[in-house]
Amino acid sequence: MLQKQFSWEHPINKASVLLSLTAFEIKDIMIPLGATHYRVQNHLSIISDYTYIEANRRYEPLSQLNALRAFAYSDYTPIGTPLTEEIDVAFPLGTLPGDDDSVIQCVGIEFYLKSGATSYKRMVGSSMFVVDVF
Repeated sequence: MLQKQFSWEHPINKASVLLSLTAFEIKDIMIPLGATHYRVQNHLSIISDYTYIEANRRYEPLSQLNALRAFAYSDYTPIGTPLTEEIDVAFPLGTLPGDDDSVIQCVGIEFYLKSGATSYKRMVGSSMFVVDVF
C-alpha cells in the first residue's frame, strides 16, 4: 500500500540510493494507537555471494563488504502530515560493491510518541520491507 507513494533510484556502481517521497501518507489503520510522529528510513545492506572452503569446512563470503550497511532517516513528521522529502543513503566514500555483492534496499517506517519538547519514544508497530535487490 505504501510502495506506490515513493520512488527510488541508484547509480550503476550500487553505492547509494535516493528515495523520493511525495505527499507520502500513512493510512490510519497502519498507525499504532497513541503515535504522534513517524520517520521513514532508507536502508542499504550488502550480502556477498558465498563459496564453500574445504579447509575450513564451511561456506564463507567472497567479499569483505559482506554485512556492510548504511541508513538515513527522514525528519520526525507529525501523524496526519504528508511527507515530501528525499532521503539519500550511501555507503562510506570509496565503497564500491562488486559482482560478488548484492545490495538490498529496505524502506522502514518507525512510529514515535513525542515526550517533551525534543524527545521521541519509539513505539511498537514499526515495519520495514524490501524494496529492491541490485
